[in-house]
Amino acid sequence: MDDTWIGIPEPTHFSYGDRIARMYNTFNGSIPDDSLNSAEAAARLHPGGNGRGPIRELGRFYEMLLAGGEGILKPETIRRFTLPQGKDTFDQNFQHKMDWGLGFIVDSNHLGRETVPYGFGRHASPSTFGHGGSQSFAAFADPVHNLVVAIVCNGMLGGPRHNRRTRDLHSAIYEDLGIGQ
Repeated sequence: MDDTWIGIPEPTHFSYGDRIARMYNTFNGSIPDDSLNSAEAAARLHPGGNGRGPIRELGRFYEMLLAGGEGILKPETIRRFTLPQGKDTFDQNFQHKMDWGLGFIVDSNHLGRETVPYGFGRHASPSTFGHGGSQSFAAFADPVHNLVVAIVCNGMLGGPRHNRRTRDLHSAIYEDLGIGQ
C-alpha cells in the first residue's frame, strides 16, 4: 500500500496535486468540505476517518487478508482479528447492536439486516468482515464467497443515507454475481 496514508504529510499532500479527490458534504446539496480537503486536515492522525489513498490498495489489503496473509500476517492472526470479539454489543457511536472483531466490523445482519450500520449487504455470509470510514468508503472480505469489495464515494451523505447507499450497493454486487441469495 505505497500510496495509502493515515495522515498525509503536508509536503506529500501538495505533491499529489489533483490526484486527491475533493470531499463534499452532500447532506443538503453538494458543498466542498474544506474541513476535510485542506492539507492540514489530511495530515491529522485520525484512524477512524482520515485514511487516504487509492481504493485499489484498500481492495488489495482485503485480498491479502482473504488469501491468508501472504507472508505478511499469519492466518491465525487474521482469524483472531476477524472473529467476533464483541458479539451483540451496543455501539454508542452507531446507536445499534453490532458484532466487532479486533479492528473490523463482523457481519451483523442477524441484528437487523435493514438497520445495521456499516453492514456488508443483505447477502453477506456471517464470516464477512470489514470496515467503513466516515461515510465515504466501505471495504470488506467475504470468505465464504471468496469476494472482496472496496468502494469509495466523495460525497458524505450523513450516516443513515450512507448506510442505505452501501447496503444497497453491496446487495446489488452479490445479486449481479448471483451469489449469497
